[in-house]
Amino acid sequence: MRVFILALLVVILIALGAAPAASQEGRGLVQFIADGIPLTLQDHVVPRLYRLDPVTGVLEGAAPDNFALVVDAASTAEREQTLVLREDLLWSDGLAVNAYDVAYSLITDSQPSSRITALAIVDEHTLMLGYAAPDCSNAARSNIYVRTYRSTFPRFEAFAREFSAQNPELTPITSWKEALTAARLPFEGPQEAYYLNGGLQILMPERSGENARLLNDDFAVLMLANRSGISSTQRFLNGDTNLLIAPPFDRRADLLTRDDAQIYNAPGWTTDYLVFNVASSTTPRSAFTAKGELLDQGQNPFFSDKRLRQAVQLAIDVESIIEVVFAGQATPLAGTLPLVSWGYNPAVQPPAYDPGAAERVLDEAGWVDTDGDGIRNCYRCTSATVGTTLFLDFVVDPDNERSRAADMISTQLRRVGIGASPVGSEPTSQRFDLYLGSFNSRSDYALDPDQSALFTRAGDVLGEAGNIGSYHNPALEDLLTQARTVPGCDVTERAALYQQAQELLAEDLPMWALYSRHDMYLARGIDGFAPQPGNPFWNLMNWRVTS
Repeated sequence: MRVFILALLVVILIALGAAPAASQEGRGLVQFIADGIPLTLQDHVVPRLYRLDPVTGVLEGAAPDNFALVVDAASTAEREQTLVLREDLLWSDGLAVNAYDVAYSLITDSQPSSRITALAIVDEHTLMLGYAAPDCSNAARSNIYVRTYRSTFPRFEAFAREFSAQNPELTPITSWKEALTAARLPFEGPQEAYYLNGGLQILMPERSGENARLLNDDFAVLMLANRSGISSTQRFLNGDTNLLIAPPFDRRADLLTRDDAQIYNAPGWTTDYLVFNVASSTTPRSAFTAKGELLDQGQNPFFSDKRLRQAVQLAIDVESIIEVVFAGQATPLAGTLPLVSWGYNPAVQPPAYDPGAAERVLDEAGWVDTDGDGIRNCYRCTSATVGTTLFLDFVVDPDNERSRAADMISTQLRRVGIGASPVGSEPTSQRFDLYLGSFNSRSDYALDPDQSALFTRAGDVLGEAGNIGSYHNPALEDLLTQARTVPGCDVTERAALYQQAQELLAEDLPMWALYSRHDMYLARGIDGFAPQPGNPFWNLMNWRVTS
């Protein structure tokens, strides 16, 4: 989907290359350094199916600044929903966003929602959607981007009308796809049909050193390319820009002392976590066969024993990692959810660093350094054959900070007799013992805390990014099912259930969220600047530059 949106932006930029320059009056000009258009601005460029509360992920109604589409349904946990689209949202050619646009987006999405399984077009502004199951997280997990069929396949509407006449009831999206493929519609675009929030337009760069510009009659956002050799932080300090997004961690302490800037600095959605594989990593298998028969997945020689999971946790000095890698700009966690999630349980405290206790737990579990090489071996362990070396296949999803954190983790584990050399690999193959990965503001868990895909047998599918550690616990699955199907989807009631789940996960330890990285955004002279976790631009249309 990201590839499509980037391609769409290129089309829009070309289409608007001759548009007039923005006025510098009115709400003013926001300038910042960016390589292209940031993902956090995407929702101002391409509409979403639903408008969601930016904190809870709960469906909002027809809010005055709602730039997406509005749902008309009694509950977000129904298996079927009727959607009534607003009629006052227009594409650039003056035509309204309609049901055929939504249907086209669902049918042709390169990364389709796994939640929406069926579709029926009732009329030009009404659709029926069918979901895989009644689920309170359906809205947050099926909030697709909408684009118009007329930009590439203008004959799609005629196809959809004919198909709907033959199939008036909810029809599987797979059947729509098959029929569309068989129809062989000609590609006739791209046309100049797009939608932008608040009358915004996108302009091609006007001069060297610029990337793109979002603007309307009285407001503009200018994204500058950083080709000067001067860092984006320094350019903000020099007064060249009035917005700074995510400065490097090693500059943040100095920036926090500034009294001439509006500073947002708080834990965000980006969370690094460890997954312990409890199944065999040499012969990995899905939980079920294609026929639904339960498979024996074997056991991991290390982490099928809960005591080794606990020993790893005790041996890792999270506070030290935060100081060295993030210059103090992260917050330790417990459980598996980010601190800003409404399902986070503040009563679950991060564990204390205690390498001595880690060594005692390993001794008790029967892992002893029998050959004097500094790495323990199975002596009287219960999860591996005698003589097995405690050396982990440690897979890391690398970025600059996470790679440094992985190196520190390896060093700390070595001090208690656990070997682990971080390597990059695909964790969905489940050929690992320990995995260091990350959630961010675009992950499934940012707007809804349901983690059923990570901790249920149904989510344990080889090759998919679900329950890659093959952890199964009936009590946890029951809690997660209750939380997904609360009548009326009351957030308070759901949060209480997710907090119980976090207690269980923190105790049994199939996964451990280490810390939440802090978001940092700085502005100068921008009224209305009030970032949400992971998104400094959520209320962009309320901003006014005052200096």
